Amino acid sequence: MSLRSCVADPLAHLHGRWRIAAILAALACACRTLPATPPTPVPDAASAALYEAEDALREGADLRGSRGDELNARRALERAVELAPDWVAPKRLLDEIARADLRGVDALRAHRDALGKDPHDAGEQYLTGRLEGRAGEPRFEAAVREDPGLAWGHHGLSWAAAARGDRSEAVFHARVALACARDPWERTFFTQTLARQLVAADRRDEALDLLDERAAADDVPAQDRARIAALSVELALEASNSRLGFQAYERGIEILRGEDLPDADVEALTARMRARSFDDPEDQRLSLALAARKSPARDRLRAELMLQNGATPLALGLLERALQATDHSLPAGTAARAARFAAGDFSGAVERWLAALPRVVLDTDGLPRDERLGRIVRIARRISNDSGPGRDDLSDLGQALVGAGWFREARGVAVRLASSDLDAALTLDERALAGIELVDETRRVLRRVDRASSDVRASTGPVSRDEPRPNGRDTGRDVVPALLATRDETPPLRSLDALLEALAPIFAHANAFLGGETRESSLRRELKASPRTSYAGLAQVVHPGPRFSQADEHVGLGQAGERVGGLAALLDRYGRFGLFGEMAGAGGPDATVLPLLGWEERSGSHLGVRWHGMVAWCESADVKSRAGRRGAQISAAALHEGYWVDVDSVRAELAGWELLRRRFVSDAGGGASAPDRIVAALRSGGLSLGAVHEGPTSGGRSSESERLATDALLGEAQRMRLAVLRDRAGSGAALGEMTLDELLDVTCTHEEGHLCDRTRFLPVGEHTLACFGLLLDCFFSPVRVGEELEYRAQLTCIAEVADPRVPLAQVLDSVEAGPSGITPHSAGYARLLTDLLRVVDEDREGYPEFDRTETLAHQLHRLPAEKVRRAALALAKRKGLN
Repeated sequence: MSLRSCVADPLAHLHGRWRIAAILAALACACRTLPATPPTPVPDAASAALYEAEDALREGADLRGSRGDELNARRALERAVELAPDWVAPKRLLDEIARADLRGVDALRAHRDALGKDPHDAGEQYLTGRLEGRAGEPRFEAAVREDPGLAWGHHGLSWAAAARGDRSEAVFHARVALACARDPWERTFFTQTLARQLVAADRRDEALDLLDERAAADDVPAQDRARIAALSVELALEASNSRLGFQAYERGIEILRGEDLPDADVEALTARMRARSFDDPEDQRLSLALAARKSPARDRLRAELMLQNGATPLALGLLERALQATDHSLPAGTAARAARFAAGDFSGAVERWLAALPRVVLDTDGLPRDERLGRIVRIARRISNDSGPGRDDLSDLGQALVGAGWFREARGVAVRLASSDLDAALTLDERALAGIELVDETRRVLRRVDRASSDVRASTGPVSRDEPRPNGRDTGRDVVPALLATRDETPPLRSLDALLEALAPIFAHANAFLGGETRESSLRRELKASPRTSYAGLAQVVHPGPRFSQADEHVGLGQAGERVGGLAALLDRYGRFGLFGEMAGAGGPDATVLPLLGWEERSGSHLGVRWHGMVAWCESADVKSRAGRRGAQISAAALHEGYWVDVDSVRAELAGWELLRRRFVSDAGGGASAPDRIVAALRSGGLSLGAVHEGPTSGGRSSESERLATDALLGEAQRMRLAVLRDRAGSGAALGEMTLDELLDVTCTHEEGHLCDRTRFLPVGEHTLACFGLLLDCFFSPVRVGEELEYRAQLTCIAEVADPRVPLAQVLDSVEAGPSGITPHSAGYARLLTDLLRVVDEDREGYPEFDRTETLAHQLHRLPAEKVRRAALALAKRKGLN
């Protein structure tokens, strides 16, 4: 291997000539000596202890937030360390247990202390560097200098190279790490890592050969052999080669049928197979393969497949069994509602759904404000009061469901109706299927848009990928799911007009059963004539409805108060909200479509600035936006003159709070009592200054920059959430709870922050100086403008909501996850966090909660809510927001 391939593009990450020389020397040493110096194996007993720990962590790991039997896992890992004191692998897993208990900062502090005693310990250099995130690369270089044969040092360098996009260097170091592996566990781990790096470098065939070779090795335990095979299937399914994909799908069926994979691997493999269901259009073979083995994850996945392909009461039973095994009640979202309808529990499904709705979508009587949804509730209650639903009741309920866009639920009613009126049941089922097809075909049309976007990216550079996260978790998987390009030969869609025209036959087919215009030519004209708003020629948005505003009338879109026609009216007939638009340089048009809970006109002020807009309350997106299709979690978005909110997505955020609470009120954390574990997590402070990069690798980092560092937050977002829950604990309770309504308020306030900026900057002709100032501050970069707008909206949110620690935890989450390149949030939030830290750093008397000899970011959870608000208001004043 040539040195040129080992050190591709060194100027992208090296900071001085001495570092270039050092890393060249280390790599040259590795290339020269590794083949002749085999790694020293660890004792078999140590390796067995590591496998025992891994099994313990998986055993019982579930939705409660526990990571299995951590006490026994910790004991096994400590035994492995005792048997092999210089082995990094068990120490690394001990760090992961500490991180899960929100004590990652304590683990990093301990490693730094160990380095202080022995700065030449290569293993400690690696362990320290991986917890330091992106700032830890000098540690990996030091580890390789001290011990060129340390697999984990090269693994760290591979991770760092991948993080900056240097694929060739990432592959090189991953290959060296594999060559230096000391036991079967490490050989499997580094094989999987190298395979992912090869795929990221567009060397998929090499990756698959590597995995096949490892799976056939004599030292691979059976459980590892299955996991390797599963990863091989996932990587093969991502390929565009249809023959390879077909073979991979068949192999995936065999693995799911015959192997006891961990639940996480089952979920990952099933998700990939669902995206490429070769000769299994209704996923029946996939469902049967999942049924061959028993686990909560398999039950839940089978239920999802059943609900996707038709109404069946079996789905509800599977969901209930899966959740009962993890002490969870059945969720209240759309999937659970459809499952209950499939089981014939119409009234129960509606009442559970109604009870879980946020207050903002209900009227004073507790019914949905949307008349179509209110009608469903009234009919369901009428049925529950009868001795049993009659034919007319079922027919009324079915028509109400179709009218509201609850198509899967309507199919459940059709099954029940068939026994008393077959013709009516068949008609109802046909109408419901037409609605389902409408949604599915719209989703398929957006795949054509993604293909156009992919073509553009392919002509200008590599497809954007998820980078390994700065918390040490190594990924390297494609963000964009496989799009079945080999089966879809329709031309890609490259403009908003083309996208709208492509919807015409879809609406025509649906209307043939559901009523309305069926001539494609007429629908095409209607769709192209949809009212649109243009923003300085840089973007255009199809008016989402439901009515024209005074601002619309002012620019000639339509008379205020009248209903919006075109696309908005067509979607509203099916109980859907849609946002369709196109932005210059964004890779073509985009869209999102969601079931509608209702509209609400809102107004108010934040930081003294008035805002006004129409809010679309939605649930469970049918079609996600491009960012969502690439993996981003989108709960809401500002639009034409308002914003939309996905209530189900916010419920997912609420579930995260609940998982945290469950983890810290249980005794699953290694024997310590819940209060003790909470105290230990919240007692954790910052890192001592001066120890971040000691010696020549410091790069001249000042004490101020160290104090404000955000390189490795190590769970500070979760510590802040834990502090919030602790402060809400009632008498005798260890932790309180978060509510859906509060999280929705946080989400809404962020979007209203965007509407405040619309007041400040739009229309452009009336706010020329303000717009020029924004562009000047952002160096006339459209990307930077997007980041700045997210910064301002979240800062407004922190300053205005009831508990500002809740949105601040979102900021910390985003910064810890690192830049994704999918949305502008991460970069904007990173600057926001740094600026907030600078505010509290400059006001030492106002924030005595901080120890100024330590990093401040790791101490944010010590701030009470009003101190966080105080910092946000001070920063907002500096930014000219109030």
